[in-house]
Amino acid sequence: MTSAPAPPHGEHSQKRRGSLAPAQLLVGEDYVSDATRRIRDAKRRVLLTTLTIAHDHRTDDRSEALVWAARRGVEVSVAADVFTYADAAGTFVPTGYRTKAWRKSDTLASKLIREGVRFTWLWREKGLPWRRRTHT
Repeated sequence: MTSAPAPPHGEHSQKRRGSLAPAQLLVGEDYVSDATRRIRDAKRRVLLTTLTIAHDHRTDDRSEALVWAARRGVEVSVAADVFTYADAAGTFVPTGYRTKAWRKSDTLASKLIREGVRFTWLWREKGLPWRRRTHT
């Protein structure tokens, strides 16, 4: 979903940028397909913030689109909440984070970084589990 800053008083946003498509709620697979298409079409930048980042057959195309966008000179930034760890582990207990699914997500993050994507894990494992988290 995209949004534009409010136009200055008296100026209509369509004059300045063209109209935006109406917001649309997408289910998981449709969202991944839509995001992948938009990443492939990006000319200047891709900004992706997500509560979890999965690395499996359902997201491979999106991951590759991020890599190819960075390779063609698009500024690509991805921020993923460390909730990915808990989501992959099925628990909020820190010792349960190091699962196979967590390792796959962390491997994906490392690959994106090597390919020129700015990747940020939101929050840290130390301290309260809900401190400095994204509530996307």
